[in-house]
Amino acid sequence: MYKNILVINTMHIGDLMLVTPALRTLRTNYPEAHIALLTDKPLGDLVRCNENLDECILIDKHGRDKGLLALVRFIRKIRARHFDLVINFHRNERASAIAAFSGGKRIVGYSQPGFKRFF
Repeated sequence: MYKNILVINTMHIGDLMLVTPALRTLRTNYPEAHIALLTDKPLGDLVRCNENLDECILIDKHGRDKGLLALVRFIRKIRARHFDLVINFHRNERASAIAAFSGGKRIVGYSQPGFKRFF
């Protein structure tokens, strides 16, 4: 059903570890899907070798992706990927905006109240 899946988890190490079973479940249920994890740049090394992922997309929240214009540019890059399913594991504004405006055919997970209508 889903061929291109984006999982968003842009926060802390502990939160990232809690997402690992979800990634395994996605891989089990969609073995042929391309599964990408969007996470904060400093956490990239923790997930690069995860066998349940095809790709890590890193956001540099304190560097080149900092600020509203940079976020808009980042969202455009995500939209260009045409994800079928977007799963947001964080309720913060940045993750909610990325998920809401990702262009995903189906968007699920947590969101800030202002973005909820897009999920």
